[in-house]
Amino acid sequence: MAPATSTLTLPPLSALAALHLAPAAPPLLPPEIVRRIIAHALALPPLLLPAPSFEDIPTPAWDELAGRGLGRSDDRRVMLRRAVAARAGRLMRVCKEWKAVSTKYLYAEPYLSSNLPAFARALAAGERKWSDLNLHPVSVPGRWVRALDLSRLDTLSLALGGYGGVGGGGDGGGGDIAGACRTVFPLVPRLEHLVLAGQSAPLPADVLEGAPFLRTLKSLRGIVVRARSGEAGVLRLLRQLPLLEVLEIQVVTGSAYDDVGDKADVEPEPLDFGHLHTLTLLDASGRLDDVFARSALPRLRRLVAAPRGTTSALDAAHGAQIVSLTLVARNVRDVPPAFAAAFPALRHLQVVAPGAAAHADAHLARVARVHTLTVPAWTRRLADGDGDAPDSVLFDALAAMPTGARTGGPRVVVVMGFKWVPVALGRQALATGESGTMRRWAARLAACGIELRDENGDAAEAEPAHETSQVLSALFSKVFAPHVSFPGI
Repeated sequence: MAPATSTLTLPPLSALAALHLAPAAPPLLPPEIVRRIIAHALALPPLLLPAPSFEDIPTPAWDELAGRGLGRSDDRRVMLRRAVAARAGRLMRVCKEWKAVSTKYLYAEPYLSSNLPAFARALAAGERKWSDLNLHPVSVPGRWVRALDLSRLDTLSLALGGYGGVGGGGDGGGGDIAGACRTVFPLVPRLEHLVLAGQSAPLPADVLEGAPFLRTLKSLRGIVVRARSGEAGVLRLLRQLPLLEVLEIQVVTGSAYDDVGDKADVEPEPLDFGHLHTLTLLDASGRLDDVFARSALPRLRRLVAAPRGTTSALDAAHGAQIVSLTLVARNVRDVPPAFAAAFPALRHLQVVAPGAAAHADAHLARVARVHTLTVPAWTRRLADGDGDAPDSVLFDALAAMPTGARTGGPRVVVVMGFKWVPVALGRQALATGESGTMRRWAARLAACGIELRDENGDAAEAEPAHETSQVLSALFSKVFAPHVSFPGI
């Protein structure tokens, strides 16, 4: 009897091909790893600067509270927001898990321009979908919002009704911007930073009053007061901000401030800001200045103000604790002669004024007793056809001042509106025009112990030992045309 034979049954070739070509499932990343990847791609740096101490060395960030420095800082922040929005849109298309995490960063600090009504509708739609069945009492995406910047709103595309600024003084119509803000503010209870539109689109007082985020708001900028009757509304609003650290108020004086019917007979009560360390108060009338002078500001370290020729009540009351001072002046002569005595602990002074006026007078050299002095670049004018910028009387006075008279400062002078020419452009580019003028001043001030820096906080680099063309020629001959010898040739 023949032995039984076993047969091997093979699967069809189509099944083997399908098995070979089937794509492998992508590995699943742990949720913590996903959150860290998205946070690294979308998280923005902190908005608030820490309060400076009396021993801190001034940095370029100290010059970003007014004038050109503030504009550059705001522009960089807007670019970061737009970059985050574009990057978040790509990450949200990866999968549902990545979309859920990326959406939080997209709403944390949104870029608002003409899309404010759409942003308000998105928050309102999330609120309508929320119910008591949800564990969290606050709806999404409203509770994800941490910062709002209304200063870049496109007012040409948004219908805006006439108004008189935060604090009142208008007709009560807010247009689409005020209506959108009335929708947005009650739905963002965790808001910490708010920048109003300022004079371009002032808001009514009742838009902010009663908002759920006022008790925890840390930064408020862009408050504009256009009428004396609006001061009461502003003070009423400020009393609802116990944790405020940064505050910006601008008083626009005009005929309304001269109206007898708007004058207040009762002196406003002082404020109590236990956390406020940065205050911008541009008050030409002096009424709010007096209120803050009588207020408790134990942590105030930075002040942006408009000098009026004499020491103000605010300077006399809180000047001893100011470390950084920015003066927004039309004329440097408005800085009072007794300026240094009112700010004994001052380490940083920035003057925002017309450049030609700031450098045509030696007044700042006499009153500035600080570590770092920041001044604007002076206007270039052609003198006798030589193409050089005019001399700086301010720099000349600083360089001629005896060392003993400069005890305590300035040791560093920063020029806003000027940047050093890269040394890679060669000696001729460094020595001509504005660059040559500033380099000569840098050498002269350095001999007196003063370092001259540009608006980025950089000092002048040393001139190259050889011309750039010679360096490039030597590099080319060394890399691309090496000397090679062949044996026997």
